[in-house]
Amino acid sequence: MLGLAAVLMGGHRLRLAGGAAVGALAIVLLCVNSRIGAWQSVAILGTMFAGTALYRLDHGQLRRGVGRWMIGLVPAASIAAAFWYGPGWGMPDDEAMAFRWSWSAAVAAAWLTFLACRLVRSYEMPQPLVRLGLISYSVYLLHPLFIQVLRRLVPDPGPVPLPTRIGYSLVVCCTVVGSAALSYRYVERPAHAFGRRLVARPAVRASS
Repeated sequence: MLGLAAVLMGGHRLRLAGGAAVGALAIVLLCVNSRIGAWQSVAILGTMFAGTALYRLDHGQLRRGVGRWMIGLVPAASIAAAFWYGPGWGMPDDEAMAFRWSWSAAVAAAWLTFLACRLVRSYEMPQPLVRLGLISYSVYLLHPLFIQVLRRLVPDPGPVPLPTRIGYSLVVCCTVVGSAALSYRYVERPAHAFGRRLVARPAVRASS
């Protein structure tokens, strides 16, 4: 709380110190108090901030050689960690190995999807995709809730016919996107506006 107060209310140096303190605390908690495992938490965090680093690299705020090398380590380390430390708790060895392969393949597919989107970023995107990008953080936060509901309704998808699986997938996708759109409109956007007002206050006081 003190770190957040420094970020919101302090001067430039105090805000940097507060941000560093909050970040360090977050990393410690992810490593020692994570329900899903430290490697996965750190991989998710690194993946999130890789996007920020790419943005700064594109705008000349990072050195290209060092920046690209460091960003390139994130997908490599994430895929390797997904394979070596991937879930498979309580499974026989062969099933656990198959699950690790599928888990690491999913991480690789996510990075390849991101790379493909980055390669076409200069082209005009269809409006539905732009809208989906706007609500993507709400999608990220909300999708596990609906997936867990589906897992409890259908604990074993093996006997479920393929058309029914596709139907379940469509229902989950529509529910997630609809809920994310509402969350973006009534929670995320107002929170962004509130945060900007709080961040702007120290600058206003300093200039006055």
